[in-house]
Amino acid sequence: MSKILVVDSDSQTRNLCKLILEEMGHEVTAVNKSQQALTSCETNNFDLLIIDLDTDRPSRSKLFAGIQEQGFTGRAIAICGSGTEAKKIASLKENGFSDVLVKVFDNQTLEKAVNEALA
Repeated sequence: MSKILVVDSDSQTRNLCKLILEEMGHEVTAVNKSQQALTSCETNNFDLLIIDLDTDRPSRSKLFAGIQEQGFTGRAIAICGSGTEAKKIASLKENGFSDVLVKVFDNQTLEKAVNEALA
């Protein structure tokens, strides 16, 4: 069982990810704000982060770097909107994200990305 942090402002996506990951046997913390994520990382040792890079929130794109500055050395998966260009996806992977999920993704896509990130 791994500890996973899900950060997504959309409650439906956040709660669905939490449900799927818990069914996979993981311990999941789900938050909707960057500050909550930073606070959670101060008090928990997460194995994996799943972060929605909401384009309306510029601070969200800096969240992963901020968590790394706190000493996080695990893996991270980015969630992006459906219009995300391949160039941006490649850039996210170059900046440390192990995978990028494009909304709307299905259960199997999430499960596969998580299993690969935790392997």
